[in-house]
Amino acid sequence: MAVLVNNNAYSTLAAAITTAGQTTVTVQTGHGDRFPVVASPDVAYVTLENSAGTREIIKITARASGADAMTVTRGEDGTTATTWSIGDAVEQRLPAILLRQFATANEQLTSVTGTDTIAGTAAPGITAYATNQMFRWIASGTNTGAATLNVNGLGAKSIYKAGATELASGEITSGSAVAVMYDGTQFQLVSRPSAAVVGTSGTFSTTLGVTGASTLTGGIASLGTAQSFTATATGLTTSLTGTVYYRKVGDLVTLDLPIIGGTSNATTFTLTGMPAAIIPATLKGYVPCSVSNAGTYGIGLIAITTGGEIAVFSTANGDAFTDSGGKTLLGGSISYTLN
Repeated sequence: MAVLVNNNAYSTLAAAITTAGQTTVTVQTGHGDRFPVVASPDVAYVTLENSAGTREIIKITARASGADAMTVTRGEDGTTATTWSIGDAVEQRLPAILLRQFATANEQLTSVTGTDTIAGTAAPGITAYATNQMFRWIASGTNTGAATLNVNGLGAKSIYKAGATELASGEITSGSAVAVMYDGTQFQLVSRPSAAVVGTSGTFSTTLGVTGASTLTGGIASLGTAQSFTATATGLTTSLTGTVYYRKVGDLVTLDLPIIGGTSNATTFTLTGMPAAIIPATLKGYVPCSVSNAGTYGIGLIAITTGGEIAVFSTANGDAFTDSGGKTLLGGSISYTLN
């Protein structure tokens, strides 16, 4: 289910609403297409208001393109269904229920316990898992194999990677930031699996090539210093910037991308501003990331172009975004080589 929105959608009632149970609302002739086209399971929220300041939030469950009449449910989000007169305001505003649904679509878990059997608490609370719902937490331990997550006692669900592959030992490490998305059956790991770590300090030896042995020293601390650049998002009505952190070790570059987004005015979505030193010689990608497109959350892709652009796609198939409504990159990481 997606919650649909249009910018500045407004009108007035063309026909009175004479009972609290009436489920058809009609706006002024030609004003219907100011509001979203809605078909199940998608919805849109609208506010009714009269000159006395009485308000009622209604939920549009159906409206065809070109239609000024819409099918609704009444008295949403704690408001009371009542009667309304011709000329009363009909406006698409930002109700609290929409903000709550956004918040619960991307929950930060607290009181996280467990290594393979992970449990955590989401606030605001949820009563059921929902498809495309995301959860983030700081791992309290390192997994030793297949793992599950149980949020708010709703039941343990397996955590998979790449569709239906169980986690291997060490792919969630203690203290790491973890993100998963519920696909309707189980959780999919969205954050990059942790790499196996030999150690964080000290010296280790290995044989390189066939001519002899070499010693590498310094441990993880010697793998370069984190740097940053300011990226500018394109494909939005308002130019937005965000900080991208990166680490370059030889020809290997890792980018940590910010959460950034706004109102779309193009089907493309890119971040520009990469320093020349980390621009690859060939196209790099495609790496899964979390995105929203016109109110729908899902898995998209990130790619790095030879022109120094971070290209974002709305689906795992590399589809374009819509050129209206909201679009957001919900952070992510990508590692690539420069050659």
